[in-house]
Amino acid sequence: MDARDFALLSLEAFGGTVNGRTLFQKRLYFLAALARRESEFGFRAHYYGPYSSAVADALGELKSLGFVEETRIPLQGPGTGGFERNLFEIKLTDAGRRLAEHKKACLDGRDAELLARAPEIAALPTANDYAKASIAAKVHYITMQKGEAWDTRAAAEEARKYDWSLDPRAAEEAADFLEQLGLVQVDPS
Repeated sequence: MDARDFALLSLEAFGGTVNGRTLFQKRLYFLAALARRESEFGFRAHYYGPYSSAVADALGELKSLGFVEETRIPLQGPGTGGFERNLFEIKLTDAGRRLAEHKKACLDGRDAELLARAPEIAALPTANDYAKASIAAKVHYITMQKGEAWDTRAAAEEARKYDWSLDPRAAEEAADFLEQLGLVQVDPS
């Protein structure tokens, strides 16, 4: 599956709509991480956490072809913590839904298994809040890069290497989310 099909089919698996570009990127990151396929889709460290320019380009291509539409929704109040001031609702068009159905019928077992985890991710509150999802993606990315057991202090220190700020309390909450997905194991001690 290439990045364009990953973006299209993931959007369909998430119910056809995702509220926010950042949230879209993070949900796809979690999907890829569950299958240990992050590098396959080009996820790298970026301002809001792991980001794939291949996924962003694919989304742009799907929009230009009329399979996806984006609607800008201004957020109220001042931005906090450097997060977005506008929300972009990403939604499959009718043509996008038809294309997704066609592509879904052609998936191999590995790709179908990857997409089957989407509802599980979307059902968790953290995966519906782009700021919390960004923190969780950063925590996971750091944990995978370090290759060590989860440790809040070590993760906060490592975050500085990526110019990320990581509040230890938010990191703990993120670790709980990642543990629910089975992406990290938190030492209870």
